[in-house]
Amino acid sequence: MDPSGAAERAAARFAAILARAAEAPTGLIHLTGDGRRMRLAGAFGLLAGWVNREPIPIDSMLIGIVFDCQHPVMISDILDDPRVPTHALARELGIRSYAGFPIHGDREQIIGVCSVVDYRPREWSARELTAVDEAAQAYSEFLAAQRHSEKQRRFLDAVLQNMAHGVAACDEEGRMVFSNGPLLAMNDAFPVGVPILEWAPEHNPLTHLDGRLVASESLPLLRVLRGEEVHGAEYLLPFSDGHTHRVSIDARPILGGDGRRQG
Repeated sequence: MDPSGAAERAAARFAAILARAAEAPTGLIHLTGDGRRMRLAGAFGLLAGWVNREPIPIDSMLIGIVFDCQHPVMISDILDDPRVPTHALARELGIRSYAGFPIHGDREQIIGVCSVVDYRPREWSARELTAVDEAAQAYSEFLAAQRHSEKQRRFLDAVLQNMAHGVAACDEEGRMVFSNGPLLAMNDAFPVGVPILEWAPEHNPLTHLDGRLVASESLPLLRVLRGEEVHGAEYLLPFSDGHTHRVSIDARPILGGDGRRQG
């Protein structure tokens, strides 16, 4: 699964919920990494011809007003609001009214904006503004959870990479998703991202102690996927140094929070 694609789909869903809750034709979620330029993370209801220009300087956008003020911004008609820059893209795109609430990071700094826009002047009601506010808060929490998950993933990856033993993992479909440095130092024939049954017939390096090649479907990871347990199974493995070594392999299922086998 492409993590960036999943994040984009989640942002688009947030934008759709945001627009519907505020009864606005368009919902937007923008994020920034440097506080100077903004990228469109998710959108709903973009008009035909709306070009997603990236990266976009914040000072050319209505969300730049949110960054300058450090608080939510509501505009009934951008043509009558002196805060709107004359070169703002909103004018070119036909936007007339705007409401934007900040998305906050771990240190309460603004890292983005949840916005709704309309193409006619309008007064935003208290209920509509509450919807935008709640969406911004929810998206802030969503991003915080993502950062926490990524931090945990990096920590776990570092732990596995620094183990003295070789470690490999596959997903529930039998596709290799991880192999640590020590394992690759032994033998680099364990490609990540490839289903085991695709590469094993031609590249499986494991043999039984009597020299017979281990059948693809009998490889430890696939045995565990079928519900077997593998403890201390011994094989021969040719190392990258040219020597063949006797190795002992344990394999266990990766279980999700619901107890289901995930790899």
